[in-house]
Amino acid sequence: MISYEYCDSSDSFYFNDIQDFDFNPWIEVKSVSEKGRCVFSKKFIPKGTMVFRDIPYAAIVDNQFKRNICTTCFKILLESNRHNFQTCPSCFQVNYCSNYCKQYSKIETKHTELECKWIQDFTVSFKHQMAEDDRNIVLLVLKILARRIHEKQSTIFHNKPLTTNTFETCTSNNNNIDLLPMIPNDIPDLIDHLDDYFINSKNNNEFENEEEEEEEQEQKGEGEQEENENNENNEKVKKKVIIIDDNEKEKEEIKKFNKIWKNDFKRLINIAKVIQIIIDDSIDSLENIKCDYGFVDNQGDTEMVDNSIDPKGLDKLVDNLSSSDLNILRLLCKIRANYFGLWNSAYKPIPLNSIDDDDDDNNNNKEKPNNDYLWCGSGVYLKLSLFNHSCFPNCTTLIEYNINKKNSNNNNGNNGNNNSYGDTNQLTISIITLRDIEENQELLITYIPLNQKINDRVKSLKSNWLFQCDCKRCHFEKINENQTEKIYKDSCCTNQKCSGGLLIPLEQNSTQGICRVCKNTYTLPTVFYPLK
Repeated sequence: MISYEYCDSSDSFYFNDIQDFDFNPWIEVKSVSEKGRCVFSKKFIPKGTMVFRDIPYAAIVDNQFKRNICTTCFKILLESNRHNFQTCPSCFQVNYCSNYCKQYSKIETKHTELECKWIQDFTVSFKHQMAEDDRNIVLLVLKILARRIHEKQSTIFHNKPLTTNTFETCTSNNNNIDLLPMIPNDIPDLIDHLDDYFINSKNNNEFENEEEEEEEQEQKGEGEQEENENNENNEKVKKKVIIIDDNEKEKEEIKKFNKIWKNDFKRLINIAKVIQIIIDDSIDSLENIKCDYGFVDNQGDTEMVDNSIDPKGLDKLVDNLSSSDLNILRLLCKIRANYFGLWNSAYKPIPLNSIDDDDDDNNNNKEKPNNDYLWCGSGVYLKLSLFNHSCFPNCTTLIEYNINKKNSNNNNGNNGNNNSYGDTNQLTISIITLRDIEENQELLITYIPLNQKINDRVKSLKSNWLFQCDCKRCHFEKINENQTEKIYKDSCCTNQKCSGGLLIPLEQNSTQGICRVCKNTYTLPTVFYPLK
């Protein structure tokens, strides 16, 4: 999922107590057949309205930006404030912009002793074996587990097996999404796609067997047809070929994504096994453990996975899953399906040795952000997970530490006291309406970058979230691509040097919209048919 930054003053929006669905004046949660939990409007909502806010259950700075961003406030570590930098003396993997942030850290970003130990073990034994995205999701899962143990909460995410059969256990009614509460208040309440992965793995094998039988029957039928062929039958065959071609395309599409999902499933199982090894107290030392899971090749480069072929050894991996493995795998799938990206201004990264190096000759221009945004971290937001996707969303997500940007400029001053935000959680994400929303209309955000063609969007959503997008933009783009593209582009920033995406209303009912990147303002469009 993607969350965007907002660079205007927070006074543009009315801050109401809208963090509770039960008392929210604008929105409510409903269950929709074949979609599950969805967020709908209670009444007409004007564009530019802040309708919901949520704080993260857990959040991390991504591994590649750990020396550039504060773990607590997620502000960029400016070179002018380097003398205030604080680093964890045990794992050396967590950094703060000041001693205040180190002490102030809230529970969602708190660096506990247990997490510190796990990060040390992960860094020594497994980090170098994994791709960057996999490293980050491991770190996020470890933080969640460490928090739950610190708070003495349950670490059971998968129901006890009712059978020794792994497939039957994972697809039992005990894990049915219909049994999840309407409002997620804890990690186990989040939806996951683990059951879908198991079912796809099993059905994919059956599908291939059925396909082989169909091919044999077709070959047999073709032989008989050649013997009795005549001109009249040839015309009928030509008509059938068109239908068969469409069916073959659909089958090929199913086969393609089945293979993608199977490869992804194998990767998730392997990641879960890494996590299980790290948190296993019975293992005294991990230094000599070699984990050959195919993440990185022998030369240390990320190994390319061919998603067009079935992964080797998946059936064996599934059969050997223990109850502990299934528990971690369930948690991993919940996190992967629901985490949000945390974005920040682009900058020139601080070299790895710069925190301890007093030579500033090579550290110039570190504080000059570019008109671009980088995915710098990840967070799990329980209630935000209820908002579904659209390729032309009527809402957007904004992060608090960017909304209050005017105040935050003082946070990295020489006094080292980053306390200007007080009790405000800097990782709060707000939902803002981009257009007027009628009563009983679903509120939608985006999970992916929207400046992509339909085929790329469909592939991304179907590969990562296992659903076929049926939003209005995807539907009408197949009918009239030019009209659909015009409506989308009219709603975006027109600056050619900017990639800001959809414009955000300056305030409630405003006719002007601001670009989140270049900060230019434009007149908002008023015609959205047929996409509205």
